Amino acid sequence: MKSNRNRGYLLTDIGRVFKKKETYIGMIGVAAALFFSISSDLQESVISNFLYGTYGVGFLLSFVFCAFSYGTIYSDELETYYIRYSVIRGGLKKYVISKTAAIFLSSVLVMVAGCGVFGILCSLHMPWADAQICQELAEYGGYAWLIEEKKYVLWILAYGLQWGLLAGSLSQIAAYVSLYITNRLLVLAVPVFCYQIITEFSAKLTEKNSMWSIQSVFDARYRMFGNDGKMFLWALGLSLCITAFLCGASYIRLKNRM
Repeated sequence: MKSNRNRGYLLTDIGRVFKKKETYIGMIGVAAALFFSISSDLQESVISNFLYGTYGVGFLLSFVFCAFSYGTIYSDELETYYIRYSVIRGGLKKYVISKTAAIFLSSVLVMVAGCGVFGILCSLHMPWADAQICQELAEYGGYAWLIEEKKYVLWILAYGLQWGLLAGSLSQIAAYVSLYITNRLLVLAVPVFCYQIITEFSAKLTEKNSMWSIQSVFDARYRMFGNDGKMFLWALGLSLCITAFLCGASYIRLKNRM
């Protein structure tokens, strides 16, 4: 009985992800951020444009859109007192775990879907791949076998998934910060600030060991460890560790506030 209640509690939050209009606005926003990133230098194929777009400054906006649907959930529900009803119904610990899962999964979903929308729209006006980018990815890039099998949509979704793991972690940071800052715009800007800070900080610490570099870990173009599976598991493991830590920190902060 208790297990069913816990499962229902989590499924309710995950179900809300698909019902919130902010989720779909976020997907469109991620695609728009990628288009904005390539607006000054259009490449000749979808894959080239995607790789160029994720390397550009405009791509930082995608992390804002990933946090758009659930990144401010704590402050929103504190403001409306909905949190008190939820905690009475299932307990604070279950509440925080459920919200953490929803924040992470919604961010991953928005990033993956947004990247997919970008790729499909680009494919209406240009080929998916060109010879040069195929050769480069075959040597150094992740999931190159998908390109060899001409499964281009799956390739772009796989890259989006890996970026989505980072987006999920950054959205968790935004959600935690929202327990201290109530301004929604400032909270949504947190993922961008954090990405910039972590990038600068990790660049100095990872000159000799790229396995801790944020770009090397979450950007599949580098194919860390020379193996797609190990590359993905390393990115997943780091993002889940960050998420678990912030879940605990959010629980402690909410416990002190209630």
